[in-house]
Amino acid sequence: MSGSWRGSTLAPILAPYDPRSTPALPWEAPNATYILGADYVGRDVLSRLIYGARISLYVGMGSVVAGITVSFVLGVALTYAGGIIDMVAQRVVDALMSLPGLLIALAIMAVVTPSLNTVVRPCRASAQDLAIR
Repeated sequence: MSGSWRGSTLAPILAPYDPRSTPALPWEAPNATYILGADYVGRDVLSRLIYGARISLYVGMGSVVAGITVSFVLGVALTYAGGIIDMVAQRVVDALMSLPGLLIALAIMAVVTPSLNTVVRPCRASAQDLAIR
């Protein structure tokens, strides 16, 4: 995990070619120059894989870190408040946990404008109710 994180953040240094350039012939087989070969346009597959990992790790790590942070703060605050506030919050979290996470994620994505952060928000929301509990 940490190796892929370092590799993706250092993509401009580690990638042998620009992921959008076409240095190879289309469908070039793997060789010493193009370790994973080339795609149908002639782009280096290894460079595209390294650059693509940056987005995947942003979505994965961003949603987990944001979900756990928000749910930790809410959980501590609600536990400290106690009493009726804690009981109402528990029932709200129980209601959220009864819905499938994918359904919540699709509903959020349908309402907000499309962007990379739009993908992180539903993942955070579906993981957040589990961490609060």
